[in-house]
Amino acid sequence: MVKSYKDIFLKILYVSRISNSINKKFATLLVVFLANISALLDILIILSIAYIFSDNISQNNLIVDYLEFFNSNKLFLAIIVIFRFSTLLFQKIYTKKIELIVDNDIKNHLVNEVFEKNNFSISDSLFFVNVLSQHISFFYSSFINFLVILTQSLAYAIYLFITNPKFLGYMVFILFILFFPIKLLFNLARNSMHESYLASKEANNFIQNIIENIFLIKLHGKGDQEILKIVESLSERKNYLYKNEIYGSLTAVLPSFLVFLIFSVLVLSESILKFITIDFLGIILRLFQSISSLANTFSRIINSYVHIEELEKIDVNKQKINSNNFVSQLEDSKNIIELNEVNFKYFNAEIETFSNTTFSIQRGLHYVVTGPNGSGKSTLLALLTGVLIPESGIIINRSKKTGYVGPSPLIIDGSLRENLLFGSNKNLDDNELIDLINEFSLFEDKTDVNLDAIIDNKSLSSGQMQKISFLRVFASKPDLLILDESTSNLDSDSKYKIVKKIKSLKNTTIINSTHEPELFDFHNKKIKLDIIKNKRQIFID
Repeated sequence: MVKSYKDIFLKILYVSRISNSINKKFATLLVVFLANISALLDILIILSIAYIFSDNISQNNLIVDYLEFFNSNKLFLAIIVIFRFSTLLFQKIYTKKIELIVDNDIKNHLVNEVFEKNNFSISDSLFFVNVLSQHISFFYSSFINFLVILTQSLAYAIYLFITNPKFLGYMVFILFILFFPIKLLFNLARNSMHESYLASKEANNFIQNIIENIFLIKLHGKGDQEILKIVESLSERKNYLYKNEIYGSLTAVLPSFLVFLIFSVLVLSESILKFITIDFLGIILRLFQSISSLANTFSRIINSYVHIEELEKIDVNKQKINSNNFVSQLEDSKNIIELNEVNFKYFNAEIETFSNTTFSIQRGLHYVVTGPNGSGKSTLLALLTGVLIPESGIIINRSKKTGYVGPSPLIIDGSLRENLLFGSNKNLDDNELIDLINEFSLFEDKTDVNLDAIIDNKSLSSGQMQKISFLRVFASKPDLLILDESTSNLDSDSKYKIVKKIKSLKNTTIINSTHEPELFDFHNKKIKLDIIKNKRQIFID
């Protein structure tokens, strides 16, 4: 939540440091420059139109000189108008360019700097890369728009000061009176925006969970109940958003309305009638419009503020995760993996998944991992491979080559050969690959195997994709093989062949998490995970 307006400025600097490209800097300077030109052209257009329709014009030396020039060059107005709309067009184009640059830079930051050593769930990762970056880029582009409007407002104020210095005194006094009620309104608005953000996030997570489990919901005839829950969740979200919209609208409209109201009172009381000229009215209306736009833009900045806080949490999280907590070593040892006082917690999780965990994996043995759902089996395997990095403690992995097969097979867009050799440092010839393919009956026709055929997850069945994952492992011949519910998509005959092949692997350490331990009855040791008094425990026997 926004604590002070200084915080907003610090967040802008923070985003600016992350997105520090030359293109963004150039685009930002260009937009601000065009804003100055645009304001000047606005003033010239208003002066020219006022001169055409009235002689009630401010009498200032600079204005008089311009009007004399304009009187002899009427075509100049058309040129000004063209330039004015041209500057407006380029302002919008380059503001959008800034937004796209920031979005791209933030995405790169999240992917390259954070996710390599992450402790994020898949849903969090997708949210951060796709959604968070968009909101942050919108935050920065809103700030650029705020700068543009502020620049134009100052230009209008300077003109009013030059033509009517006393009137500026009135305006300063009015703004001073309105400062505190407007500040109170912004405080209410930012609190409401924070509440609506949390409500929207909760509703979206709820809907995502239902959609991900829609098959089971339909199967058990619970669709009506779950739809009702969605309706209730969306209704709560709607109430928060409606409240947020009210405050947002008031924030955008009320400042300029109050200024205009007080100005109208002054006019009716004839306090400033002597200041009023046609050009003065034109510029004051543009100033009122700018004040309204400033308030509206600032409310958007506040609305996006909470997403910057999320980004900072990620960076703080990154600082906690030291890459040295996972070490790859190749020296000989009876233990291929060692964990020493390892602590791990997912991002934004309230409790640790593992706490002060210490054990070792002996080289050449076969381990089966068991435990109830939610006990952390998949998390443990990800830690052993280095995909996840512990917050503290150390994991030593002494494998030369690690193979992995999980419940969701990896299929890259490319040829069959590229998929089989993906991540492999072995140089298998085509005949060896074809023999391996036919050994496990990847295709019905064993006489016409095309290694150059392009495959993807749409052209293959789930069983075929699973087989390719295993064939990839067998082709690379790892000394450490990690399996996570790896046979779930295979038929009985294929399971038998795969398990037989795994059993025949010599000098390969196998760590296997499975709900079918009877298939892997050749294991030497068991890693049992359990939850006791809300704490995860690991037992090895």
